[in-house]
Amino acid sequence: MQCYVKRRSDFKTVYALDVYDYDVVIDSIYDENGSISVVGEVSGIEGNFIYFNGWIGIVDSVAPERGTTVITTKTILSAFARPLVPVADGSAIEPFIKLKIESEYKNLSDAVYRMPYLSVSTTSTTGFISPDIEDGFWNLKSYIAKVRRLKGVFVTWGIDGDALTCSIGLKTVPVRIVDFADTAHRLQSESYSRYTVGKITAIQTVDNITTQTHYYAHADGTYSTTDEDRVSGEWIVIATDAEGEADAVAEEFARSSYSHLIEFYSDRKFDFYDSLRVRIGGRVLQSYISSVRVTKYGTLYRSGELRRTLTDKLKELI
Repeated sequence: MQCYVKRRSDFKTVYALDVYDYDVVIDSIYDENGSISVVGEVSGIEGNFIYFNGWIGIVDSVAPERGTTVITTKTILSAFARPLVPVADGSAIEPFIKLKIESEYKNLSDAVYRMPYLSVSTTSTTGFISPDIEDGFWNLKSYIAKVRRLKGVFVTWGIDGDALTCSIGLKTVPVRIVDFADTAHRLQSESYSRYTVGKITAIQTVDNITTQTHYYAHADGTYSTTDEDRVSGEWIVIATDAEGEADAVAEEFARSSYSHLIEFYSDRKFDFYDSLRVRIGGRVLQSYISSVRVTKYGTLYRSGELRRTLTDKLKELI
C-alpha cells in the first residue's frame, strides 16, 4: 500500500511512499491529527498534500528515523483556515464558498500561496447564513463546518488528474441504527454529560432600542417561544440581529443535543455526520458520527460530542 505526497504549489506528485502503518483521521469535528508511517526517510514535505487510499489530507510534520518516517497528518480543511477580512454577505451558501475558495486560494495574487489546480463546483443553492466573526476575522474552515452543521451543505474533495476537485452542495444525511447488542459494533468507551440548554434569550439592539426574545426547550426535543412543557437546563443569553437570530438560536440548542461521546469500532461503514439512533445500556440516543479514524486494525467512530459547561467550544468552531 502506498501514499502519495503532492506538492502544494502545483499539485504534482513528488513522492510515492510505501506505507507500513497508519492511523488516519478521515474527518472530524475536532482538530485531531493522524499519522502515516512509511518506509524511507523523508523531510521537507510539511504543508504539502498527502493522498492515501482515497483520502486527501495535509502533511503537518515529519519524523524521519532509522530508515522510516512518521508523517503527522491533518484533514484537508486545515489548508483553508487562513483568517479572512469580513466581506459582504452572499445570496446563497454554495456560490459564496466557491467564490471565496477561488478568490482567496485558486486565483490569489500572491503566487507563492496560489492554488491554481483547484476545480470548484456547486450542486445546489441554499439560503445564505453569515460567517462567524472572531477578533475581526473569519475563515473558510469554520464556515464550512457551520453550514454543514446548520444547513446540511457539505464540501467534498477529490482528485481528477492534476486537479484538486471541490464539490459544494446539499447532502441527504441518512439515519443509521447502532445497536450494541449487535456484535458488528464493538464499544470502546462511553461518556455522558448533564449539560443541557433549557432557555435562550436572544437580544437585539437597533437604534439604541433593545428587545429580547425567549426560547424554551421542550420535552419532545423541539424548542419555541412558548413557555409550556419545558425541560430544565442552562439559561444562556446571546446577542444577535434580526437576520441571524434564528440560526444563532438553532446552533445553541444543537450544541446541547449530543451531550454524550461514544467510541466504537464497527464492521459496518458509516460516513462522517451520518445521523444515528444508538441503542446502548437500555437507552436510545439521538446522535451522529462526529469523527472517523481509520487504522490498519479497523475504523474507529466517535458518536456525539461531550459538552460539560457553557464555556466548552468545539475545535471546528474556532
